[in-house]
Amino acid sequence: MGQSCTKTSSNALPKQIDITWPDTLAIPPLTTIVQPAGELPYYQLSEEETKLVLDSAAAARFDYLPCPGNVGILQPGAKPLSNIQCVILATRLPAGTQLQIQILGLCILSLDYGEKTYVIGAPIEPAWRVIQAENYQDLSTRYDPVRTLLQAYLVQKEGLGKVSRVVWQSEQFARKFLSDMYLEQ
Repeated sequence: MGQSCTKTSSNALPKQIDITWPDTLAIPPLTTIVQPAGELPYYQLSEEETKLVLDSAAAARFDYLPCPGNVGILQPGAKPLSNIQCVILATRLPAGTQLQIQILGLCILSLDYGEKTYVIGAPIEPAWRVIQAENYQDLSTRYDPVRTLLQAYLVQKEGLGKVSRVVWQSEQFARKFLSDMYLEQ
């Protein structure tokens, strides 16, 4: 008789990924990829902050294009950092990859319910870099089309008319912002 077969993907995503954070905090803090560039699967940090858990529901709710950069989360401190994410301008990096970034700037979106802050950066590791920007001045002059694309993406992802204001800040401002935020904890 005929055989039944089930299709299994050889590229099935893991349901969770174990992660380890360093004992010390640096500025910029260690970043962990939760959404690889160009992909919809999205991972959330578990309550115990030692695992990334695949959030299929978030991918199903997502009604826009995948991010053109890798989306990451910052090393947690004493209080949650849920309103801050990183966009890492790099080659596609798998979820769970941890890396140090060179901060290029900060993009702050004003929404009805508060602010969303994005640390924009590039990997310190040269093999993962896709642009050679060193600071906000480079990003806003030599790579202004990249900055403009990121801004358009981040604003449109929130939904039509949801963002009332976009503010860009330099890498110096971003470092001070992160330092102050971690010191508050």
